[in-house]
Amino acid sequence: MRVLVTGASGMIGCQVIKALHRQGYDVVATGLPVKRSASKKHSSIRARKRQGVAELPTIRNIDLRDAKSTRPLMRGVQAVVHLANAHNWAQQSLSLGLIENMKMHINVFEEAALAGVDMMIFASSVHVFNAMKPDATLASDYQTPYLPFDGATPACPVNPYGMSKQFCETVLSELHARTGMTTVALRLPLVADRAKLRAIQSGKIKPYAGAVNTGFAYLSINDTVSLISAILASPLRGHRVYFPASAHNMLAKPAAEVIASYYQNVPLRRRASEMDSLVDISAITRETGWAPTQ
Repeated sequence: MRVLVTGASGMIGCQVIKALHRQGYDVVATGLPVKRSASKKHSSIRARKRQGVAELPTIRNIDLRDAKSTRPLMRGVQAVVHLANAHNWAQQSLSLGLIENMKMHINVFEEAALAGVDMMIFASSVHVFNAMKPDATLASDYQTPYLPFDGATPACPVNPYGMSKQFCETVLSELHARTGMTTVALRLPLVADRAKLRAIQSGKIKPYAGAVNTGFAYLSINDTVSLISAILASPLRGHRVYFPASAHNMLAKPAAEVIASYYQNVPLRRRASEMDSLVDISAITRETGWAPTQ
């Protein structure tokens, strides 16, 4: 299977292309230029040649807002893993950041549809529903709808980033209805690298403001990558919105204890004593076979 990965130079994307390459996928990658010294680059190439291993795909620097530049990337592609996001929001107005981000996303979706791509996996975000404002404070009138959280948790974006992600989820649903493409939106929580994962598991990291409205959820990079691999390998059809998360939480406490402290008046779909996690991933596991390991 030929797979296009956007945002391939990012923290998640670089691990995704390595994993898919190992699994035998024909990977096309696009992202920001990766700076490496000539000596390191040449030594790594020599090492791969000695081991008889094909080189990792070259990460192409393409303006995904431009249809003419994006179109050639889609040739022969069966699936797109769209991880790219505008990277310079801090240097421009929030409204401009929203417009530029949406221009990129919609262009990728439309070019994939025109090329007859079978599956689109899109990196959405818990900002779709965590009610965190641009100043990192929470909307005062927000109420957690129920526990455990899941992919159907009602949207409540109150910052431009979350608004862009919610709109893309809607566009993906329409794209599936119009073309039959399988579309999957991943409402990713905090994705932790090894250092951050150790800090979370040891209780040394302070949860960010919106974490309370996501069940203090997080996900390791390894589990994020394995989820994408599981979706690509599954016979999944239709449109899905998934909220993947570790079985643990950022407070490193049992679910029942966290509920008693933070969610006293929230409707429970199961008894607190029966909850192993504040996020229900059973639909993801049932449909793809994936389950977190960290």
